[in-house]
Amino acid sequence: MKNRFLAPACTVLALVFHSSSPLAAVLADQVFSSGLGSFSATGSVSTGSTGARLSGGSSPGRLTSAAIDTAGHRQVKVTVNRSTTGLDAGEAGTIVAVVNGQSRTLESARSASGAATFDLGDNPGRVTLQFAVAASSLLESYTVASVRVEGEPTSTEPPVRTGTIVPDASWTCGLPGGIPDPATGTPVFNTTLAADAPIVVGATPYGQRRVIRTTGGTLSGGSLGGTVLSGALDFDLQLPSGAQEHESRYTLRATDGTLIYVRLCGVADGTGQRVVADFEAPTSSTWQWLNSGTYVGRREVTASGIRLSVNAVSATPNPADPVTRVPADAALKQQPFNCAVAPASAAQGAQVLVARVNIGSSQAVGTSKRGRRNIIPITGGTYSGSFGSGSVNPGGADHQLTVSGGLQVEARYTLKAANGETIVVRNCGDFGSADLTAVTFEAPTGGAFAAMNNGNYVGTITPGLGRVTITVYERR
Repeated sequence: MKNRFLAPACTVLALVFHSSSPLAAVLADQVFSSGLGSFSATGSVSTGSTGARLSGGSSPGRLTSAAIDTAGHRQVKVTVNRSTTGLDAGEAGTIVAVVNGQSRTLESARSASGAATFDLGDNPGRVTLQFAVAASSLLESYTVASVRVEGEPTSTEPPVRTGTIVPDASWTCGLPGGIPDPATGTPVFNTTLAADAPIVVGATPYGQRRVIRTTGGTLSGGSLGGTVLSGALDFDLQLPSGAQEHESRYTLRATDGTLIYVRLCGVADGTGQRVVADFEAPTSSTWQWLNSGTYVGRREVTASGIRLSVNAVSATPNPADPVTRVPADAALKQQPFNCAVAPASAAQGAQVLVARVNIGSSQAVGTSKRGRRNIIPITGGTYSGSFGSGSVNPGGADHQLTVSGGLQVEARYTLKAANGETIVVRNCGDFGSADLTAVTFEAPTGGAFAAMNNGNYVGTITPGLGRVTITVYERR
């Protein structure tokens, strides 16, 4: 028989209670009443107004965070607001920190309530947090309301000034007069995005193409906290001059659960990549201020992921700053920043490809500065046709926009041919009308499918259960 009168059992490692240091930077912050964010769940886990409830029984609940990069910070602390319900002797809710692959139990408690802070020390490295319950009944639970990771930067020196970068006229990122130095602004967020191994497409009509699928990250160190959702694609282009062009689009989830869409455009002169961030936040949200202003940052691909920082700056570069001009590469075809549009007179010719594209749950940003934004993640699929057959790689999305009742689609993703070559696809146009979409392909110029670069194509979109069918035709 269960004895509910035994003294509570509790094991705690380095438990302290304190208020946040004014010098601390927020490295991760999740309020579970708004969802799981970058945490993954197994077993009996549900979310509601009180947070994430981990229930016991035959499939006890467990939460695991994405990796949190604490490099460059001292006095790193984890603050957890948690509570237990009905646990018996020998049962517990536990918090474990996996630090650079080594597990440390921060707390194992039968009875816990309120906020507790745990010290991880200086510069612990990459940290993964795990929450679990060990209990025999579904009625017994461990609830985690929120978790925050903070640390003081080890260096308080001002950021290095690198001056203004003036982009080439073919790829201005919306700032043809010059992209200001991020160091002149105030932080919006920092993150290190987890990422898959780069897909090297190779030489295409635009330059040397590389695509990287990102798998999420945590926003910290600025005015916008939250997470970056998994599945976005980073498109990098290396030009013969040494210059680089970059484009990526992410869905962010703020700490209050609000979804925010951001598109990055970047350039580099061979020494560093400068990005311009264009945000779309719901006009009814507390984040609507992101819809105006100028936001620039730095992006770097490293062995541990993609480091990205974005600052709010003045739209006008400081005239006293040194200026670097990105060289032109006139011999190459210029990649378009905006979507191609099929002419009104376009008609279907011979069918060349059918893609059955699997899709994930929609990410509805809602009404913002350009209209109502909705993102449909692409999770895989197959294709076949006169250009051969293969698979649709997971990653990328259809970035839909509803304006004045009309739905515009803009999908960008990649195909993997049976011979291993990668082909980039962009499909843009109106949906639900008689108009055809404009489909463009970017294939290796020295590969088996180089002819796809030179054709003019149109497409149709047929929705299905958990997928869409894209049929591509030669344009007449």
